[in-house]
Parts: sequence; structure tokens; C-alpha cells
Amino acid sequence: MRLLLLDAELLRAKLGDGWPGAYDQYDRPQGTLVEVFGVRALGSGAPKQLTPEQARVALSEQATPVYGVDQSLLKSLAADEFYKSVDEMFNQPDSEHPVAKAAGDWHLSGYDGKNVQVVSGEIIGQMMGRPGIVVNDYGKGHALYSAIMLGTLYGAGPIRFEWDSGREGPAFRNILGAFLDYSGVAPFAAPDLPWRVARKLRIEPPLIDARENVLVGMVSLNDGPLNDFPLTLAWPESAPEPKMMLACVGGSRRMQRTPFEIKAGKLTLTMPGFDTHA
Repeated sequence: MRLLLLDAELLRAKLGDGWPGAYDQYDRPQGTLVEVFGVRALGSGAPKQLTPEQARVALSEQATPVYGVDQSLLKSLAADEFYKSVDEMFNQPDSEHPVAKAAGDWHLSGYDGKNVQVVSGEIIGQMMGRPGIVVNDYGKGHALYSAIMLGTLYGAGPIRFEWDSGREGPAFRNILGAFLDYSGVAPFAAPDLPWRVARKLRIEPPLIDARENVLVGMVSLNDGPLNDFPLTLAWPESAPEPKMMLACVGGSRRMQRTPFEIKAGKLTLTMPGFDTHA
């Protein structure tokens, strides 16, 4: 399982996928993180891996004109090509949860979907009748669990590379954004760019030296260079106001002074355009 803690000081938002503490080191079911994510493994023990011959027999017994073959059979038939197995997940239409309503309609695909039992929280995404995404509230915190590995989710469709073209839209980003907003965790940086461009722009957390100089690094993975664009950065009201802001772009060490404004805990500026690093 990959577990991501956000806002580490307050631990207000947690993201997890796979088996969140469902099994111990001896493959025995346990409930270590059940109260946090609100899910536990369905059934006892991990799914049994069939031999290819056993899978072929089971497939012949299940095969019908209707698409409904157990995904575990397909994985066992081609165990050496597991990475090609895909599960699909889509929004829970009748959910009234704030995260579900904010995320809207969506349809995603990914690898290695798990069968889980929901013991608390609300299902906002499903995998053909099975729980897909669960939002759970515990104490003062909030958690989002995905039965499909988060790092493999991409827009559902007939080809593999929607994540690169963005053909299906920003569904995954909308889900995470809605959850973080529900949890009260705001993004550090907000570039005013089309989402297809913004999704390939990485803005790193600030580095602060002993003299309280602040460095914010940026990396663009876009195919072409960025033009000048408005950028908003979080700036605590208790922190001293910067005396000046300098931008270094174009792979050079030449710095150019950049005007900025601070208001209501936000620092806004027009970021000079750059190709890959700034």
C-alpha cells in the first residue's frame, strides 16, 4: 500500500490504496487502519493465485456471451503479463457526499483492483458493484481510499495512453482536488493555466535558508515552452513580506526582478515564461 500523509502537522487528510493495513507480515487479516480508511479486506486471506490450467477450466465454466468474467481468472491466465490487466472504476451516481458532488461524473481505469468491505465512510466510486473509492471521516481527520492503485489511474477508454493526451478530462485531478478541499487542505501553488498545461507543470515546495530567503523551483514537462502566466503561492500572514522577488529562467543564471502582491495570505505574481526549469 502507498500511504500519503497531507498537512503532516495536523494530519487532516490521508490518501491510501491497495491493502491499507489489511494483512500482517504472516498474510493474516488484521484491522490496523480500518478506523482510518473505513475498509477491510473482503474474505479471509489474500486472493489465491490459480495455475494457468486451473484458470482455463474456471474460465470455461464462467464464460458467457455477457462480459462478466472474474478478473482474477484473467490475471491468472496471463500471470506474466499482469501489468496488462485493468480494472475500471466510475462515480457512485446516488452519492450525496460533498466530495462526490464536487468531483461530478467520471470514469477511470487502473491496475490491480482490490475487493474490500466497507465498514465506515461513504462509497463515492465503484468497480462494477464493488467499492472503488471510499471517503471516511475519523476524529478531526479525513481519509480517501482507492481500491485501484492511485499511481495507475487514467481516463477510461480504448487505448492506454489517455493519461498523456488527457482525452478523458481531468477526472482524477478533480477527485483529489475535491477531497483536499473537503479536508481543508489548500494547494500551495495555483498557476492560471489551461488544465492540460497545468497538469504537466510541477511547482516544488519552498526551500528556506538560514537568512530566510525562499526558493521555489519549477519544472515543466510540456512539449513546448510556457508563456508568461499568473501564479498564486500560499504565504502565511504571520510571515514577513518579501523585499523583492527574482526569477531565473531559460537555463541561465540571469535573474530578473518580478513584481508581486500579497493579500489575504496569498502571494500573486506574473511568472516569466520558461521551457523546462525555473
